[in-house]
Amino acid sequence: MRPHETLTESQDRRLLEVRLACPDIARACDLTRAFADLVRHHRGHLLLERIREAEQDAPRPRPMQSHEFHPTAEVLRRQGQLTNSARCAAK
Repeated sequence: MRPHETLTESQDRRLLEVRLACPDIARACDLTRAFADLVRHHRGHLLLERIREAEQDAPRPRPMQSHEFHPTAEVLRRQGQLTNSARCAAK
């Protein structure tokens, strides 16, 4: 991640628009910038403390809706369809 001060005016404006539109992206951006600062300034000794802070502030995962497939479930569903199709073709 580039330091904020190196962004062009249009990049800075676009980043602000995205951050305002989605609080989750804003939070992810804040965490990424904090991590980049730790690395850039050799503050690895603060990493565990920052992880704990991030975990405390993290939003709860939202429950999946019945119409949503977990990626693994989607793969398994497709494999099942392929298996059923292969069985029908073999008959």
